Amino acid sequence: MQKELAVDYFDRHPSSNECHITSDGRVFHTIGSAQGFASALKNNTIESFKREEIDVKNIDVNDPNHVTGDTGNGGIGDDDEKAQAIEALRNFDASKAEYPEIKALVKALGLGTPTLKQPDLLAALEIAKANLEPKA
Repeated sequence: MQKELAVDYFDRHPSSNECHITSDGRVFHTIGSAQGFASALKNNTIESFKREEIDVKNIDVNDPNHVTGDTGNGGIGDDDEKAQAIEALRNFDASKAEYPEIKALVKALGLGTPTLKQPDLLAALEIAKANLEPKA
């Protein structure tokens, strides 16, 4: 599976010559970023790949069974869950929210944050909320 993630990564990043994949399947440009993220995981192993080691043409990326890794949608599988998360974001009030609620909403929306600290989570939610509202 890690090799398939590397193939997908190299397909989407033609200028990159290496990638590093953590045990949970996240792909990083640099080893330092991967090590930093992996240090918070139970299994902190990292598998590194170089473009020349991977036969990119071997795997059909149009195969519906092909796993492409984190798509950024946070695992939201059906439209109802996504609609609920978006509605929760519309009604979100940072001044009244507590950390577990904030963290759950960030996860439900699949938002990326540099850390899991409350200020980073709140910043991601505020940006997402601003992007929901129509531009006047």
